[in-house]
Amino acid sequence: MTTDNSCLHCSEGQKVQVSCDACHAFICVDCHWCHEFQANHEIRVCDRCDSFLCKECEDMDQCHDCGEVVCKSCGSLLTCKFCGSALCEECATACAKCGIVLCGRDAKFAVDCDTCKLSYCLVCLASGQKDACIRCHARPSKRMEQLVHLRLKSIYKAFQQSARNNDAHPHLKRAALAAMKNSNKHCEPKVDPALAKAQADAAAAELLAELEEEEQQQRHSTATKSSKKKKKKKKTTTVQAAAISS
Repeated sequence: MTTDNSCLHCSEGQKVQVSCDACHAFICVDCHWCHEFQANHEIRVCDRCDSFLCKECEDMDQCHDCGEVVCKSCGSLLTCKFCGSALCEECATACAKCGIVLCGRDAKFAVDCDTCKLSYCLVCLASGQKDACIRCHARPSKRMEQLVHLRLKSIYKAFQQSARNNDAHPHLKRAALAAMKNSNKHCEPKVDPALAKAQADAAAAELLAELEEEEQQQRHSTATKSSKKKKKKKKTTTVQAAAISS
C-alpha cells in the first residue's frame, strides 16, 4: 500500500506500515512501530476496539500501570487521586465508600474487606463509624482496624521524617488525620492554610501519642498474661510434685 503523503515519523517514507483510520496519516515500513510501548508512537491502536488513530485526531489515554491504550469511543480511564496518573478498571483501586481512585503505588492507602475484598480508603476506615461493608454487610474486623492504625502511624512517621522536603501526599496526611478526629469528613474546611496545617500537625501528634500508648498497653497486657501463665504452670508443677512425694 502506498500514498502520496509522507511518513509521520521520518517525513520521507511512502510505503504504509500503519495508518490513522480517521485522516489516513501513516508510519512507513522503514520506521519502528510496535503494538506495545505506545506512549511515544505517532499512531496508537486502541486495545479494546483495534482502532488506529494518530495523535492529531485523538490522543488516546494510556493506563499508567499496565499500558493499556483506550480511545474515547471505548470509554475514559480513571485518574489516581494523588498522582493523577490514568488507570484502567483492572489496575485502579477505588474506595467503595467515597469513590477516590488509587494507583498501584498508592494502593497502600486502602484496605480490603476481610470477607469480600472490597477496597476502602484509610480516610473512610479511620472515620470511627465502623460502617458495615457495602457489598457483604460485614463489620470491620479487628485486623482491619489494627491495619488502618498501623498504616496511618507509618504514614505520619514518614511525614515527620520528610517534613523539610516536598512531600508527595500532604493532603492525605491532613485528610486521614482529620478523619480520625472528625467522623465522615473527606475535605478540609476553607480556613487559613497556616492555621489548618498547625491544626493538622497537632492532631497528628495527638494521634501518634494515642497509637503509641495503645501499643504500650497491648505489650503490657501480653506480658501480664504470659507472667500469669508461667506462675500457674509453676504452681501446677509444685502440686504435682508434692502429690508424687506423698
